[in-house]
Amino acid sequence: MNKENIRRWAGWGILAIVIIALAVCRRSGEAGRDAPETAPPLTLTLAEPVDHLDVLAREPQGEGI
Repeated sequence: MNKENIRRWAGWGILAIVIIALAVCRRSGEAGRDAPETAPPLTLTLAEPVDHLDVLAREPQGEGI
């Protein structure tokens, strides 16, 4: 094989790898999800603060515990 044929086959091989990677890495999780309009919005809730003493931490002491 001469250099031109090697370059051509290498180019086709790289193209095939890219096409296969794009086909395999598609977003398959999107199919089972609800539509964006019907999905509940994500919410962030804040937890109670934690007291840090030196390098260790402890939970704050609650009332009645």
